Parts: sequence; structure tokens; C-alpha cells
Amino acid sequence: MKSTSYKDLNDPVGMAEDLDKALKLLGKRISSVADLYPSRKSAAAVAGVSTDQLSRYMRGENQPGLLTMAALAKTHGFSLDWLASGVGDPKGANMDLDLLTMILDTIEQAATENDIKLSGGQRSRLAALLYSLHESGNKESLNPANVVRLIDFGQGK
Repeated sequence: MKSTSYKDLNDPVGMAEDLDKALKLLGKRISSVADLYPSRKSAAAVAGVSTDQLSRYMRGENQPGLLTMAALAKTHGFSLDWLASGVGDPKGANMDLDLLTMILDTIEQAATENDIKLSGGQRSRLAALLYSLHESGNKESLNPANVVRLIDFGQGK
């Protein structure tokens, strides 16, 4: 197991000089979490990906989805916010995977039913916003019609 200074892996959202650097830093954070598993195979199994795909994430060649990162983070008590963005405390509060799944399903439903195209980044930001709204007591934020309104607002409609 490698000794990692998590502070060296921080990269506040939007502060990386370019996408390649941001992906490399994300890969290092994923690697630091994967190192805590008994093997790469077990880390990949928890993440729901192949060991080859996990290696690509760790090298910063591919960007994992939210559920993949959430699964990796949860087992060892890491903050999904930190793993995804490099912001905050690595051992901060973790997201509720059931709630996150429900949010992502709601986004998918709203986008499909309304023929809305969203990039991965747009989906991620929308999921984070909906999660935050839900956690602050706004349960109606997960209504598909409200999700469409948020998407429209975000697109300046």
C-alpha cells in the first residue's frame, strides 16, 4: 500500500490548467483509493468495471461515471466530492448511493421523455445540484417536470 498525501491530489473544480491535467489528477485520486483495496481486481469489481478500465481511469485516460466513483469512494469512507473534484476533505461525508441512483434515473427519464441532450459534465453538475437540493429539504426537486425546468434554466430557456 502506497503512502499518499491527499493534499497533493487536490484540484478545485475548474482550476486545472486543462482537461488532460484534470484527468491525470482524477486518475491519481482514483489510484490512491484503489490502492486501499486488496487488489486491483477487487477495486474494479466494487467499481463495476474491468481491471483494464480501472487502469485507464487511474492513468487519466478515461473519465469514470458518478456511480463508479461513488462505489469506489464509499467502501473506504472517502468523499465522492473529493474523489471527483479534488475539493474538500478526502474523508468527508459520502453520498447516499440509492439517492444518487434515483437522481440519475430521474435525469435520464426527463432527458429521454423531452428529447434533451446532455453532456456527461452537464449530467454531473445537474446531479450534484439535485442532490444538494434534496439534501437541503427540497424533495420536489426530483420531480421530472422540475428537472426539465432546471435543464431549461441552465440552457438559458
